[in-house]
Amino acid sequence: MKLKQPYNRREQKNLCPKIFDGEKEAYLIAIACSKTPTGKSNWTLQMLADKMVELNIDFLSQVREKEKELENGNQSG
Repeated sequence: MKLKQPYNRREQKNLCPKIFDGEKEAYLIAIACSKTPTGKSNWTLQMLADKMVELNIDFLSQVREKEKELENGNQSG
C-alpha cells in the first residue's frame, strides 16, 4: 500500500499576537483542565485569571507589553 502525500497546509496568519509563552500557556491549560472550585460547574475566564494571580503566574505584564506594542504599531502606520 502506497502512502499518500500529507496535505500541505497554508501558513496561518496570526491576527492576534500571543500573550503567553509556552510555560504560562501550559499552566493555564492545566488549571482549566483541573477540578473546578467547590460549587462551580465550569471555570470562567475571571476564575482562571484569579487562579493564575493566586499562583503568582505573572501574565498581566505580558498583556500590557503586547498592548503597548499594538499601540506603537498603530501610531507608526
